[in-house]
Amino acid sequence: MPGKVDGAQIIGELTRAIALLGGGWPSDQREEWIGVMTDELRDLPHILTIPAIREARRTVRFAKDFLPAVIESITEPLSKLRAEKDTLETLLEIAHSETRA
Repeated sequence: MPGKVDGAQIIGELTRAIALLGGGWPSDQREEWIGVMTDELRDLPHILTIPAIREARRTVRFAKDFLPAVIESITEPLSKLRAEKDTLETLLEIAHSETRA
């Protein structure tokens, strides 16, 4: 979960994205879009989310395609991170069991 600085960075990236994608939208509609995107991305690791937002900002043409592009970009690296986490937890359990013996 991102901290205050990371959250602000994500909001900044989303603000830049919607400026390109929804330039003609009223400000309340842009703010709502940013809020929805922030809620959707909240639980994803910022280390993956921020680069994915930047990439989507360069490649996506329509706001409706933005979130799917970000999620698609994050899916494989997130899967790898989760697998590494599981491996580290297993190794940690082994290390703790050996120190108790």
